[in-house]
Amino acid sequence: MIPALELFRSAEVKASMRPFIRRALYVQVDDEIDTVIKPRPTGYPYLIWVVRGLLTQELGGNHRYGAGNLFVPGQIKDHEIGIRYTGKLIMLMLEFTAFGCYELFGVTGRETLNRSPTLASLCPTGAKFERKVQAQSVSIDVADITARFEVLFTNLEQVPSVRLSVPSYLVSALHEIEAQDGAIRVAELCDQIRISRRQFTRRFTEIVGVPPKYFCRVIQMNKVMEALMSDNVGLISDIANNAGYFDEAHLIHTVQKFFGLPATAVAESEHPAVLKVHASSRQV
Repeated sequence: MIPALELFRSAEVKASMRPFIRRALYVQVDDEIDTVIKPRPTGYPYLIWVVRGLLTQELGGNHRYGAGNLFVPGQIKDHEIGIRYTGKLIMLMLEFTAFGCYELFGVTGRETLNRSPTLASLCPTGAKFERKVQAQSVSIDVADITARFEVLFTNLEQVPSVRLSVPSYLVSALHEIEAQDGAIRVAELCDQIRISRRQFTRRFTEIVGVPPKYFCRVIQMNKVMEALMSDNVGLISDIANNAGYFDEAHLIHTVQKFFGLPATAVAESEHPAVLKVHASSRQV
């Protein structure tokens, strides 16, 4: 079994896809593994392609994804999820932007909230995309990660050109939230974009899958995880101040709520692989 911190590796996102895809990650393990991790909210949905091995997700019953499956884990809110990785695993992950899955496939965040449906089950465009990816990957060596990412990106480029547009006020709001690493009040945000809080919350929640206040908290926590997982961890009070928390106690309470860990124990977590995904999120 490879060290947990090396479980997820980064790949390059094709330039044409950067408006829709934030990160490309992959797992490639040549030895038999059997490990369970508990993913936490990152603020973004994913497209995952299981090439080899097996994933079993424990949420509302066990859901298994084997070789060839493409599925879309959505936002996580108020749910405890466990994912068991078994076998000689090869898995590719694309992290959508907050609006990316909606813009490409017309799939709203509400449709995937606390779920991981197959892409084919979500929409006809997704079903066609999955068939093409599977057909074009038949002749590719199972371990050729670069070629498999190229198949994904090439077919994403060919998704019908009439993509769904997101209201400009939501685009502006998302840009501001990410620029502030989540440390912004929704009321202040609505004043900036000149729209009612009720209208903004309703539309944002529909497309992204979670309310803007919760989304801000998740993005803020990603920034905290970056600091806590760094080689030079500073004082908790300094991290709290830099991330926009009221005080050290507020940060400690929030970390405990999100990860079930004391802030001082994050780096020594039993499952640092999933925390590393969070810690690198704000570096995009």
